[in-house]
Amino acid sequence: MSSRSMLLALAAVLLQTPALTQAFQDDLLQQCGTTTVFSNHRQGRLRQSGVSRVVGGIPSPEGSSPWMVSLQLLHPGMGYVGHICGGVLIHQSWVVTAAHCIKNEKYALPISHLWSVQFGPELKRFAIKEIVIHEMFAGYNHDIALVQLSNPAPYVPVCLPKSGQGFQGIRCVASGWSTTSAAPTTLTRRMGIPGPRAHVHLSVVSSSVCRNRYLSAYNITLNAGHLCAAGKGLLTSGTCLGDSGGPLQCNMADGRWYLAGITAFGSGCGRPGYPDVYTRLAYYLPWIKVQIKKHESAEKSGNYL
Repeated sequence: MSSRSMLLALAAVLLQTPALTQAFQDDLLQQCGTTTVFSNHRQGRLRQSGVSRVVGGIPSPEGSSPWMVSLQLLHPGMGYVGHICGGVLIHQSWVVTAAHCIKNEKYALPISHLWSVQFGPELKRFAIKEIVIHEMFAGYNHDIALVQLSNPAPYVPVCLPKSGQGFQGIRCVASGWSTTSAAPTTLTRRMGIPGPRAHVHLSVVSSSVCRNRYLSAYNITLNAGHLCAAGKGLLTSGTCLGDSGGPLQCNMADGRWYLAGITAFGSGCGRPGYPDVYTRLAYYLPWIKVQIKKHESAEKSGNYL
């Protein structure tokens, strides 16, 4: 299949996305964070490859993390690159991801028509209408972006945390795209399709411990917008550099999964004693709500840009 044929096929899939009724969207929002409960697997480890995919995690059961997406790029110079980062559905029309996935040293492409998101094993793909990068994003700080889908997605979103919710000591799950299964087919590689989902159990750890370790070893200053998680006794981390933009989700007393953070960075290759660092969702709730309200209000008034 030629590059042109692949692009035409991709465009056709994006145009076929059905619309959802408002009642159905509301019902999905009310079901936030409900999914197949992760089994009590032994702890695994995640690792980042050149395209930010999990390696060595535990295979995730079917139906888990329906809110998890693959963020994919159609590069103006390189053609269809495919999977770049993870992302998380927080609303029928909105996905949250890491800002550095879209704006980094290799490229800065916050151009909506160059990106798409892919859900689930059926490879359902959605076009993107708008990308909103945090206005103060720089380096390791404010590493968060919102992606507005062209059409609402018929999937259960993760629950957003409550303001100030810390999750410290809670056993959570980091999810990403595994490359540990059988080697991908030629078509899979050419189409940029991510591997099967994988997960690892982690616990949110003390911010002070994490802050001191990264400051002394890497001269990186962590702030209130960061959250850290690691394996038992800080002996292992969950990622090498992280499946960027992917979810750190925690199962709370009400049985629902809440988004504690999205993968930002780590010490590299599961270095013992160094937790992984996530963008703390509770800290950015006001920003998220303002951006969604602003864009949806603009659409209703006809002033959407």
